[in-house]
Amino acid sequence: MKKFIILLLLFSISIIANNKINLKIYKGESYFFVFNSDFPYSMRVEDKNCLSINSMSNDILEPTAIDIYSLKNKKCKKNQLVIIDFWSNNKKYSYKLPIILLDKGENYDKDYKIPKNHINNQKYPDSINLGEMFTPSRHLMISIIKNRLYSTPKIEKKRNNEIYQITLPWFCLEFCDSSRDAATEYEEIRRNFNALTAISYERYTMDGGVWGRHTSLTNPTSNIKSDNLGAWPMINADTRGHDTDYIVNYINQIWNNKEQLATQMVDEAVTNGYAGYCLDIETQQITTDVQNKYILLVDYFSKELHKVDKKLMVAHAHWSTIAPMKRLSDETVVDYVATMDPYTASELFFNRSGDETRGQAYEDYNDIDHNRLIWAFAWEYHIKSTQENMWQWLENGGYNDGVAGAAVWRTPAENMCKSGCNRATDGINYYEAFERYYPVNSPYICKDIACSNHGECRAIDGNAVCNCEEGYHAEGTNCIIDNNLEKILTINENFTYEGAAPYWNRDNIGIDNNSIYCYNNSIDTSNKGVWSISGLIEDSYQIFAHIPNGKNMSKEALYYLEGEESKTVTIDQTQNVDSWVLLGTIDSKDSIKIKLNCISNENKLDFRRLYFDAIKIKAE
Repeated sequence: MKKFIILLLLFSISIIANNKINLKIYKGESYFFVFNSDFPYSMRVEDKNCLSINSMSNDILEPTAIDIYSLKNKKCKKNQLVIIDFWSNNKKYSYKLPIILLDKGENYDKDYKIPKNHINNQKYPDSINLGEMFTPSRHLMISIIKNRLYSTPKIEKKRNNEIYQITLPWFCLEFCDSSRDAATEYEEIRRNFNALTAISYERYTMDGGVWGRHTSLTNPTSNIKSDNLGAWPMINADTRGHDTDYIVNYINQIWNNKEQLATQMVDEAVTNGYAGYCLDIETQQITTDVQNKYILLVDYFSKELHKVDKKLMVAHAHWSTIAPMKRLSDETVVDYVATMDPYTASELFFNRSGDETRGQAYEDYNDIDHNRLIWAFAWEYHIKSTQENMWQWLENGGYNDGVAGAAVWRTPAENMCKSGCNRATDGINYYEAFERYYPVNSPYICKDIACSNHGECRAIDGNAVCNCEEGYHAEGTNCIIDNNLEKILTINENFTYEGAAPYWNRDNIGIDNNSIYCYNNSIDTSNKGVWSISGLIEDSYQIFAHIPNGKNMSKEALYYLEGEESKTVTIDQTQNVDSWVLLGTIDSKDSIKIKLNCISNENKLDFRRLYFDAIKIKAE
């Protein structure tokens, strides 16, 4: 049986400045090579007598782990190449990955720079970026990814192909400073919508085991919801700086009233359309019983919220011993744990005694499923250089891989230098860092995009994309009708009628057993029915009308077709009952309107009926 070795666990690799790398593979061994691509690709080796790729064919592969085998051939040169071919816009591009072959026990200390050259002197398209990274388990990952453009390139971005679930600031509002202007703070949010999916803000308490609201603080819920962001009101607690007896009593009061609190929590969430809550109870003065009860409480609240499709985020910090990360992970179903451990500016977050595996970041990252972990940063505690170093360190070490996202405590979080830098935090823009390190599908991107009223806008990879209904396809942020369209529109779709109400009547006949008719009126021309069809490509379209089998029908119904030009056609509805009749062909660049007025050349005293049933449009 082949011996599979996870890449970088059992062979040597080192990173040095300027993308220099020693990638050592021992002869006669098999390795897993983790490869990720936004584009279709295949792999091949330069010398098949020295390297083979056993787990793939010549077909284009989906992103996967590839098995690379090093042959024991004494004639093999030390420096070998694996060539990655990828396709973008129907063109092939190739990337060379250097491999250094070693005999068992041999060392190779020479610095080797990863080449950025291309086969056949091809240049990569502007939409491609090549990046190398290492996961915490020391897998090497090569990514071929679509570029993101950032306004400030000061902090290097090595991986940007991951899209995160949630990024949010905590609103300070009047909670931090009674002189704060909530409207001004929200304008900061508006300037940075594309970096966010949600907002948290002080709103509730459970002091004394009683559900309470911060009535003196601005409530931004309506603004947050109107901007398509998730509202995560905070439930905070007066638990810092108190003795053990106070904390025991505080938690016991919540415990004894947990059913009523959960009911109120759920009712508020449903009534106000919250995405969930952020629970922030911090203390060091605890007993084992208090910790046990708190773990049971957050699990209970989470389960009650899940019954109505709401979520719970719990604030965590290793110094607040009431909620250990491991217990939150293993004993509760909380949706997110937002760890405040990045607050520290000391080496404790990165390592202890020079050992990264003893650092708080390593422990947090490995104590919980990554998709439940949120890195929560705080501008109060960091100078600009320290914060930038932390973001870079998390990124390079792979600690951002798979996490739910990031948060910042608190607004204002756009601490830019306006008229000279006097504070240590000046120059830090947390929203810009979110865009760079934690890109999200911002729901705000779709706020004003209607997709031509024939689809639904979704944020994908930071872009607005239309998911179009059947018969339409997306072009930019519009849903365009397909060339081979044959679409039927009833009176329930894209149809409006205007004019005096007494002229309009419903009849249970025709398509869907539902039609409308009006009586002929040669005087009042305001009564008419209109089908409006948008999202068309430039083409010629045949327009048909379906005529039901009604009573006293019109012999001279006047239809108006409006596209590139306007046409009028007279149809004898009595001769086309229960059938489709061709009204004519019309050219269109974008939209067509089909109108039927409640007028005819007939004697209005005959009370002839003009029926509106359905329209069919068919591309020629």
